[in-house]
Amino acid sequence: MKYYLIGIKGAGMCALALILNDMGYEVLGSDVTEKIFIEDSLKAKGIKILPFSYLNLKEDYHVIVGSAYYNNHEEYHRAKEMNLIVDEYSKFLGKLAKEFTSIAVTGTHGKTTTSKIIKSIFKNQKKITYLIGDGEGGYHTDSNHFIFEACEYKEHFLNYHPDYAIITNIEYDHVDYFKTRESYNHAFEKFMKQVKNKVIIFGDGDYKVNKNDKIITYGLSEDNDVIAKNVKQSQEGFEFDLYIFNKYQASYNLPFFGYHNLYNLLGGLAIAFLEGLDLNIIQKSLTTFENAKRRFSIIEYKGQIIIDDYAHHHNEIEASINAVKQKYPNREIVSIFQPHTYTRLQAFLEPLGDALNKSDIVYVCDVFASVREDKPLIDSMSLVDICDNGHLLAEDSIKKLSEHKDAILLFMGAGDIYLRYMSKYLSS
Repeated sequence: MKYYLIGIKGAGMCALALILNDMGYEVLGSDVTEKIFIEDSLKAKGIKILPFSYLNLKEDYHVIVGSAYYNNHEEYHRAKEMNLIVDEYSKFLGKLAKEFTSIAVTGTHGKTTTSKIIKSIFKNQKKITYLIGDGEGGYHTDSNHFIFEACEYKEHFLNYHPDYAIITNIEYDHVDYFKTRESYNHAFEKFMKQVKNKVIIFGDGDYKVNKNDKIITYGLSEDNDVIAKNVKQSQEGFEFDLYIFNKYQASYNLPFFGYHNLYNLLGGLAIAFLEGLDLNIIQKSLTTFENAKRRFSIIEYKGQIIIDDYAHHHNEIEASINAVKQKYPNREIVSIFQPHTYTRLQAFLEPLGDALNKSDIVYVCDVFASVREDKPLIDSMSLVDICDNGHLLAEDSIKKLSEHKDAILLFMGAGDIYLRYMSKYLSS
C-alpha cells in the first residue's frame, strides 16, 4: 500500500504522513512549492513532496486529501476518475483512532500545547502514537494510546468517536463557518455526545457545561473536579498542588508561563490520572518540556528577546502577552501581529484591539487571508486605528523593529508571519 497525501504540508497531514511512515508504509504527497516550517520533518524521513499535479497519481495509491482540498482540487478529481481509494483527512483519522485507546484534544485554543503536554506525560510511562498540530507525528508498534488533535472547524471533529476528549475551552471562533455563537457551542455539544468514556473540560470559562457522570472539569475554582491549589507564579513558572476529586495527588514546580498554560497542564494531568499514570514522576517529564513549534518559541537576538507565537484569536493574544509579562516583568513588550482572515478581523476588531493594547507598542501586518473568503471593507489599518500605540508594518520596513532596544518582540499570527516578517527581521 502506498499512501499519497494531497496537501501534505498541512500540520495534521504532515503528522499523519509521519505516523504512516512509522507504520512501515510508503508515503509521499503533494503541496505548494513555497517553504513551510514543518516540511523539514518530512524530508528527514525521506518522504517525497511533489508540486501539485494530477499527473502525480498512480494506480496503486491510497489517496488522503487535506480538508482544504477535498472536493475542490485537480488531484482529487483525477483520483476519483482513476477509481482510487480516496479518504478525506478527518475521516481517515477517525478510522485510525478506532485502533487505539484514543484521546482527542479539542477546543478553541491550546489544542497543540495540550497535546504536546499529554505526549510528554505519557511518553515516559507508556508507548504511544501521537498526532500534534505543529506537524509532529509518531507511531510505536506496542502503543495502545493515540493522542491526537481534533479540529472543530467545519465540524471536522464529528468524524471522531474517541475514548476520551479534552476540551481546552469553548470560545466563539471560525466565524466564516459558524454564523452564531450558539451554532459553535452546539458543534461541541454534539462532539461530547460521541465520546465513549470521559470528557475532560475546562470549567472556569464562559461556557458552562452541564455536569454529569461523563464530564470531568478542571480549573482553579473549587467546584471543579481537577484543581490547582496554592498556586504561586514567578519568572521561573508555576508552583501548585494538584487535587483530584477533593484528594491531594502531587505537587509541581514547572517552567510554564501564563495561566492558559497552567490550565493546559491540568487537562493533561486529568487524563494521566484517569489512565493510571504515576502522577509523582510527571514533574521530571515536564521540567524539560519543549513546547510545540510556533508556540511561545524564544530566540535571543542582539539584546532583544524574539518570541514566535501562533496566537491569532483575541483571547490567545491576551494570554500570550500576559505570559510575556510573567517571564519578563520589566521589559518593554512590542507586539507584531498578523491578522488571520478578514472575517475574523471584522468579527473581533474591538476585542483584538483591546488585547493588543496590553502590550506597550503594536505593529500590525497585512492580513493573512483565506482563499475561501471575500475581502470585506476592513483591513489592517482598521486595527491600527484602535490601538493606543499602533503602527502599520510592511515587509520592507521591518528594520524599524531594531529601534526597540532591549525589548521583547512578540510575533503573533497563524499565517506566515514567521516567514514574511520574523525570519526577515532576523536576517536583516
